[in-house]
Amino acid sequence: MKKVILIFLGFSALSACNKTSGDQYILAEEYFDIPTFISTGLEQIQAEDIKKSSFNGTDSEVLTIGKANMLTSLKFLERIDINKSAWQGKFKIDTLRPEGTTLNILYTSNDEKINIKEVRIIDKEGDGKIDACTIIKKTDSPLSNWMQTISFAPKEKKLEILNELDKRLGKEKESYIKLAYEW
Repeated sequence: MKKVILIFLGFSALSACNKTSGDQYILAEEYFDIPTFISTGLEQIQAEDIKKSSFNGTDSEVLTIGKANMLTSLKFLERIDINKSAWQGKFKIDTLRPEGTTLNILYTSNDEKINIKEVRIIDKEGDGKIDACTIIKKTDSPLSNWMQTISFAPKEKKLEILNELDKRLGKEKESYIKLAYEW
C-alpha cells in the first residue's frame, strides 16, 4: 500500500512540476497544450501590420491588416484542443529525431469521432522551445472529404491555414483555399 501511495505522490509531483514549466512540452498525463501555445505565440507578435495572403487555386490577394484584426479572425484556433478528457488515450504519441537535435513529437488519431487526425510539434534545437506546430484536421462523409492544415511557426513569423474540400456531388468537385499570415 505504501508503494502505491508513493508512486501516486511521485506522479502527482511530476505532473505539478511539468505544468508550471513554460518551456516543457511533455506532460505526465496530458497531451500538448495547443490553445496556450497558439494564443501565447500570437500575443507575442510585435508587429502591428500583418501581411495576409489568400489563394483559392486560381486567384490570389495580398493585404496588410492590423494585428487586432488578425487576432480576431484567428480566435477559432483557441478551440483546437486535444486535451479533452474524453480524448485521453485516443492519440498515439511518437517521438522522432530525424535530424540531429531536431525533435518531432507526433500525435495521431484514427478515431472517427475526432476530427484532429495529426499534431506535429517541432523543436529544432531539442531545447524544449517549440519552433512550429502543425495540425491536420479531417472529416470524411459520403458527400465530401474535408481537410484543414494549420501550420504555426512563431519563430519564422508565419501562420498558414490550408482548407481543401473534395465534394462527391455538384458541379465544383474541389475547393482549395490557403491563407497565410506573416509579420
